[in-house]
Amino acid sequence: MVEKFQNVLILIIKYILFLVQSFDSNTYLVFAMIILLFNERWSGASQLIRHSIEFSIRIHINGKAGTSKVYKIIYMKAEYEPWWKFDGWEEQIVFTKEFLSEKEFQQCLAHTLAEFRKQYKYESKKNNYFAFWKDEERVYCEACEDDIQVYHGIICEGLKE
Repeated sequence: MVEKFQNVLILIIKYILFLVQSFDSNTYLVFAMIILLFNERWSGASQLIRHSIEFSIRIHINGKAGTSKVYKIIYMKAEYEPWWKFDGWEEQIVFTKEFLSEKEFQQCLAHTLAEFRKQYKYESKKNNYFAFWKDEERVYCEACEDDIQVYHGIICEGLKE
């Protein structure tokens, strides 16, 4: 029940942030900070909402989203390594994190990779793509009538390859 309420709260806040983009920067900042303070009480959703608000504030202050460089960490889970990006690969995305600062991006990437290295025995890297897996995580493929490996992929966008 609480999780459902938090998801509804996230949608409401995102909609409100969309509406207040026409405000001047000072009004927008004050409104966003009030939401941040209110949101501190909702620990489960607070990190996601805080990240969305901070990102929206930075875009609002810096101008349109296209004028700022955006760094992304994309986590996908599929039966292939992330660098293949087969048709429909976007449907395999578990989450995406966006950053306007390369420093914040690098810190989050280091933390994410460290967590994945704790969980998975194997790792492979190609340019800005990381694949993680463990032998026991397989799914049955009816077309090939065999078990196939499940990969956890990290895609880094915004960096030079």
